Amino acid sequence: MKKLLVAAILSSASVGAFAYDAQVNFTGQVLDQTCEVNGKQGAAVVDVTLPTVNKSALAGAESWAGNTPVNFNLTNCPVSATTAKWEITGQVDSAGTLANTVAGTNATVRLLDPTGAAININTDTGYKFTPAADGSYSLKYLAQYYSKAGSATAGKLQTVGYWTLTY
Repeated sequence: MKKLLVAAILSSASVGAFAYDAQVNFTGQVLDQTCEVNGKQGAAVVDVTLPTVNKSALAGAESWAGNTPVNFNLTNCPVSATTAKWEITGQVDSAGTLANTVAGTNATVRLLDPTGAAININTDTGYKFTPAADGSYSLKYLAQYYSKAGSATAGKLQTVGYWTLTY
């Protein structure tokens, strides 16, 4: 009987010792619409052709050339705080640029945000904005050839970047 009483006391003591370290409450919202990107609802495909440049433009370390507009014209957006962000994919290199997947070496594609600042895709937290009352907004990025090490070699450049909106 004493063993049973001791077991009951010990088991009730261990229950009282359990405590939560944190309560986590989750909230969210499901929207009935998302922005149309360049006139298309859902995943848009945007083709950007950079100009042909001479490899001498990318001979030095930290060199860049061929600024090219990458524009996203948004319509029918919810009028709320929104973040546009380039996503980390397998084609993002350690410098946060889009790595070339074909012939040339030491040349990547670097992206600049709408303020003109270089984007390191690995650490980027996104560009925050609020669409106009009519749900429109125009995001104007730049893409450029970039050579972190310099000494870019001649050859084709091809890569892919993924861009998302978070509401």
